[in-house]
Amino acid sequence: MDLVARWAELLRAEATLPEHETEVIEAALVSDTLTALAAGGAEREAILIAFRESEGTDEALRHALGTVLFPPFPRAVLHPDEYRSHPEVAFDADRMPVGVALGLPVAEDLVETGSDPLDFARSWFCGRPAVPGDVSGWEWPTRSDGAPLTHVVQVDLASEVLNQGEDHFALTGLPGDGVIQLFHDLETFGWDTTDDTTAWHVAWHPIPAGEEVDLEVAEGGPLDAVPAFPINPQLLATVPSPLDLTDASDEEWTRFERARQWLEQSAYEMNLMADDHRGRLTPWDDDYEPLPPISRMGGFGHAETNKELLDVLDQQLPLTGDDDHVLLFDVNPLAITETDALINWFHGRRHLEVWMRRSDLDSRRFDHVWCVIRTDN
Repeated sequence: MDLVARWAELLRAEATLPEHETEVIEAALVSDTLTALAAGGAEREAILIAFRESEGTDEALRHALGTVLFPPFPRAVLHPDEYRSHPEVAFDADRMPVGVALGLPVAEDLVETGSDPLDFARSWFCGRPAVPGDVSGWEWPTRSDGAPLTHVVQVDLASEVLNQGEDHFALTGLPGDGVIQLFHDLETFGWDTTDDTTAWHVAWHPIPAGEEVDLEVAEGGPLDAVPAFPINPQLLATVPSPLDLTDASDEEWTRFERARQWLEQSAYEMNLMADDHRGRLTPWDDDYEPLPPISRMGGFGHAETNKELLDVLDQQLPLTGDDDHVLLFDVNPLAITETDALINWFHGRRHLEVWMRRSDLDSRRFDHVWCVIRTDN
């Protein structure tokens, strides 16, 4: 009996089998399936075909094969070496470093234009920000010439500690309380070291643990007619862009790309407020079309971390000792919304990256950041 048939047989019989017997059979099947994936050839192709085609009445089989075909993304967070050793990844730590990020997928299907965003979320893209306490003393961030900055995203960090668990969330290095917000003028590229640093602004409003502080939505600002789009953040293990993979064979590039796409897709699928993506094609399908790369906090950006970027960061955020540069935000407008009003965000919907020193992140100095609009992605 081939592997796919053995999996189908287990699924049919598991309701009548003792739990310990089911576990023994499943463990043997997982081991044999991983061996077949590593060997390649006809057995691997048979598994892929069954995974692609076992939809509808065979959804249980598809799910079972999928859990073995590629390691679940939380494993990349907690056990990165085990994740990398999977035959469908097959990279070492130098070739595929894994960074932990807070994935920021969108659930705009719940938004009612004109509604108070606090009615449906505490984290969102666009719209107006929410300020802890009395909003009357809060001033909208402006550029040095007085132009108001656009609110890009806010994330309620305290909620994410509860959603992710303290141990998982701590891996991001982000504060575990309060609300963090990003504003930008949507114009300044950040590649010129003489660019005006007031073209962007990161605000962190800490809320000490145990304190009950209500949020109040601020008034005014540009793009005021654009509604907020709620976020259901998910902890996501991200990998560098394949552009960082030098001197790679076609097989390595394909494997690397598939790993990244699977992690990106997982963030959408785990976003329980968003559309159901389980019926989509997967990175193993020839006709697969990736979802827009998610926005994220931390981890690795989607675009290549190239020498030009590193030179800018070294000049604007000089390092001492064993300090290094870390990504705070990577915002992809394509993953936010198709709203016409945002068509030209970041010069044709290019990624916006916010960088800071690790030492500044550790000391929560969010006024020391540098932003770039990625013209090379």
